[in-house]
Amino acid sequence: MKEVDNHGLSSDDSRYADSSIEELRELYLNATAEVLPQLARENNWVIRFDHCFQRVVLDNIFDDVWYNHLEKSGSEPAYRQLSRDQLVSALNLCRDMEKAGEEKVEELNRKSLKFRGKLSE
Repeated sequence: MKEVDNHGLSSDDSRYADSSIEELRELYLNATAEVLPQLARENNWVIRFDHCFQRVVLDNIFDDVWYNHLEKSGSEPAYRQLSRDQLVSALNLCRDMEKAGEEKVEELNRKSLKFRGKLSE
C-alpha cells in the first residue's frame, strides 16, 4: 500500500501510473479545492482560495496563461480538458506546494501573475 500523508496527497508519485484519468481528476480537485486551501488558511499563505490554486497550477503547467491552451468557456472545466500527463504535472505542482509551503506557493503565484502581465519582472 502506498503511503498517504495527512492531507491526502500521495507521497509516492508512482501511484499515478495505475490511476485512471478520473482518479487523477479527483486527486487534482481534492488538492486544489481542499488540501491547499486548508493549508493556506492554517499558514496564512498569500493565496488561499481554490480558484487561485487552480489558476497557479494550470498557468505553471503551461508556462503561460492556461486559457491560451484550453477552452476557457467550453462545456467542460479546464481540469477536465487536461491530458493524463498534464494532470500528473498538475498533481506534482500541488504536492510541491504542499511540501515546500509558502515559499513555493509564492514562487508559482509570481510566475502565474507574470504570465498574465500583472507583475513586472
